[in-house]
Amino acid sequence: VKDYAVSVATHAIQCSRTLLKEPNEPIYFFSDTTELVDHMVLGLKRNSSHMNEVDREAERVVSLTNLVARPQTTGNVHLDRQKGESIEAYTSIFVDLFLAMGARCLSFGVGNFGYFATKVSGTSCRLKHRLNEWGGQSNDFNDTCSKIDYSHLP
Repeated sequence: VKDYAVSVATHAIQCSRTLLKEPNEPIYFFSDTTELVDHMVLGLKRNSSHMNEVDREAERVVSLTNLVARPQTTGNVHLDRQKGESIEAYTSIFVDLFLAMGARCLSFGVGNFGYFATKVSGTSCRLKHRLNEWGGQSNDFNDTCSKIDYSHLP
């Protein structure tokens, strides 16, 4: 499961890199899984000697990217599934949403949380990095980078 999540995150970062105006422009990485954010932003740098092939590719992509994230001090609750939590439990979700709404561009996956941010902010610079594998609707969105060749990127 971890390797799958890391490979999806790596693809999302590669997709985001196609939207950069400058090579060192920051990419704010957020996910509904705080462990994945921590692994991609910090863990790959800390554990470089104990990596499998998936982590090595992720580390290569991340090393070429100005990847940033908020501190992952609390878990992210799911607005659609975890009801009745304390107000404080939702803080990290709204911080991510607020920051995503201010982004110049967004790349998002099947959860569509980033898509929600594009709808609220009105940005037209957006890509869906992955289509629903189970054949669901892809909203009103046709621009995907699910089949982009990244060989031109360093």
